Amino acid sequence: MGFDLEGERQGYFRNNVWFWRPLCDYVLTNCDGVGTPEEQRSWHYNDGHLVPSEVAESIADQLEALVQAGKVKTHAEQLEKRRIAAEQHNEGVRKRLEALGKEVDALGIPNLIPGGYPQPYRDRWEYLYSLLDHDADYPFSVENVNTFIDFCRKSGGFTIN
Repeated sequence: MGFDLEGERQGYFRNNVWFWRPLCDYVLTNCDGVGTPEEQRSWHYNDGHLVPSEVAESIADQLEALVQAGKVKTHAEQLEKRRIAAEQHNEGVRKRLEALGKEVDALGIPNLIPGGYPQPYRDRWEYLYSLLDHDADYPFSVENVNTFIDFCRKSGGFTIN
């Protein structure tokens, strides 16, 4: 799943879901005039939501001010610390999942995937998998924000597809 923003004047701004979600959340949290709560929910879906040119320009202005004030960099640094901590945490969870997989392999059932694990192994796998911290999957960068600012300025308004 990815997010393509198609502008009237400038082609596309593309982010996969992992890059789009934190950028989208940052815009919706830190920019005024982005729309009603229902319109803001549409930012999270590929439903063709239209962002008019004046809103796109306003987003660009507000984000540029946040970049110049150092707030985007601070936010990026905070999220990166969280992302690294989540990766380290997930490494331990993955080791536990791997050890469980070896236990299940010892049962001698060929081609077994976690969805087919017999009980109680299935419950243990689901519990361990639930411990994964998905903050590890969502990068945020000043560079991506600057690219989005440029897109917003040149887009003439855009749709989220």
